[in-house]
Amino acid sequence: MGGAVLLSMEHGDADKRGRNASFAQVGPSCGTLIGTGFITLVTVMMSGDQFQAWGWRIPFLLSLLLVLFGLWLRRGVEETPTFVAMQAAEKRRIRH
Repeated sequence: MGGAVLLSMEHGDADKRGRNASFAQVGPSCGTLIGTGFITLVTVMMSGDQFQAWGWRIPFLLSLLLVLFGLWLRRGVEETPTFVAMQAAEKRRIRH
């Protein structure tokens, strides 16, 4: 979670960093609400026996898609300019 806050804060404009960092804090809560709502929808659409037999797999498999999407998204995000500058400064310090 801390890494997400840091990435969203450092990638944003200096005057919007607080707002950008707050999105990382709101995301998990929204995800929990959406996930709970979807599981509720699936359980309402089938009997308890159906849900226990095979219905639980629907939300489980859809969560796999979310994990793959998250990995794809993270791989596409470059390191923050602040981090890149710190790395360059560290390399210069080590060379001298």
